[in-house]
Amino acid sequence: MEILKHKKDGRFGTLEYSMFGGSVHWYDENNVFCKSLGDRKENILSRWDIIDELPEGYEIGEWGGVKKIKQ
Repeated sequence: MEILKHKKDGRFGTLEYSMFGGSVHWYDENNVFCKSLGDRKENILSRWDIIDELPEGYEIGEWGGVKKIKQ
């Protein structure tokens, strides 16, 4: 699993793989789980950057994705 940051809006997600290709999993501003359709990795990386670690205050969700930790 790779941690991603969206190039335009700054949201965080994870890159997951299936038989349909790669997809990005994330949580929206209401903490609802979202995922993209399967795509090639190079297409995904045209919109997302791979980052080394999660920023403070975030965690990996149950099904992938990155969500804010409730305080």
